[in-house]
Amino acid sequence: MNRATCKVLFYVKRTKALKDGDIPIFVRITVNHKRTEFGLQRKIEKDQWNVEKGKAFPGSKQNKEINTYLDTVKFNI
Repeated sequence: MNRATCKVLFYVKRTKALKDGDIPIFVRITVNHKRTEFGLQRKIEKDQWNVEKGKAFPGSKQNKEINTYLDTVKFNI
């Protein structure tokens, strides 16, 4: 019996920077080596994203709201 694998990754697309300088946040869902990705309709300043953790750096109120939203999305997936 094979085990199903499921991974959730949050990332930003720096190449798709918006006019105001912010960058959009995306999620990639991988199940059994098949992946899909889509935008979360959220944006962040490029220097506020922690690539290693896949979340915004803590500190500001906006970043805390983004991290809470990402946790909610991951829980729902």
